[in-house]
Amino acid sequence: MPEGSGQSVEARSGDFVEFGTAGEAGRGEYHCSTCGYGVVVQVRAPLTIASPASTVFGVGVSNSFTVQTTGAPQKITVDGSPPANVTFTDNGNGTATFAGTPPSGARGTYTLTLTATADDTSTTQSFTLEVQPKVTALGPATAWIGVNNSDDIGLRVDLRAEVFLKAGTTVTKIGEGELDNQTTGSSGFTNAGLKSIPIGLIGDAAVVRPGSELQYKLSVRRTCAPAGHAAGTVAFWYNGRAVDSGSTRDAGSRVAATVGAVAGAFFMHPGLALSDTAATARTSINVPLTSAQPCPGRAFTPVGTWAGALP
Repeated sequence: MPEGSGQSVEARSGDFVEFGTAGEAGRGEYHCSTCGYGVVVQVRAPLTIASPASTVFGVGVSNSFTVQTTGAPQKITVDGSPPANVTFTDNGNGTATFAGTPPSGARGTYTLTLTATADDTSTTQSFTLEVQPKVTALGPATAWIGVNNSDDIGLRVDLRAEVFLKAGTTVTKIGEGELDNQTTGSSGFTNAGLKSIPIGLIGDAAVVRPGSELQYKLSVRRTCAPAGHAAGTVAFWYNGRAVDSGSTRDAGSRVAATVGAVAGAFFMHPGLALSDTAATARTSINVPLTSAQPCPGRAFTPVGTWAGALP
């Protein structure tokens, strides 16, 4: 028997025997000194499905999940129907794979049963495969920036964009970006400038469950670079059409996001509302800035946090 196992068993030559304390290190063939001449007992690790009992696949994107086992099963099977366009494959090496690109119509929760079988022994696992949209890309955030009056011309600013996902009462930051030492133009929208703030996704793609809300926070500070006025009032323009250039340009300030494999834009509206539809009545928010707090720890001043429901 495996050294140190402290276990005994009655077995015929060639039988498989599991020892719970032997583990993978105890696998192999062992001669049984008390079973008679030439008797060999084969020992393996306990048969288990060792991988997590759930996963989330994203709508419209390629997904893969590997089922892991111990105990060298000869086959792994699934009972129940996986989502549309998702396959289950027994790899023949003690692993199996769920893979595919489920459509939006497959959104939901699928409860399946995995079974691993080795000779006359089997084990099962209740497995949950959830299909939901995911936020797979963010940014840029585009913001129209000017100053409140001509006395503020020369003010330079740092901009920060943060994106959050709210599910129930839980709010999680999923992306952020910063654009530093930016000019602010002059007073009035015709003299404002369009700024594009890059946003990086934080961690893995965020799962969008029913009832989730996207939140976009825009903040500003007087730049930490040694340039421009020490203080002034910056004007953020928004609630306009999505026209970024030309004689008909408008204040369509927004943040871009790819949700459920669909790239889209979420526009800033009055009342701190975020919507995938642009507006036609541009307006502005004035934010006074100073250099009273030293850099690099100078705090950003929030312009606002806009929020809107996700499908």
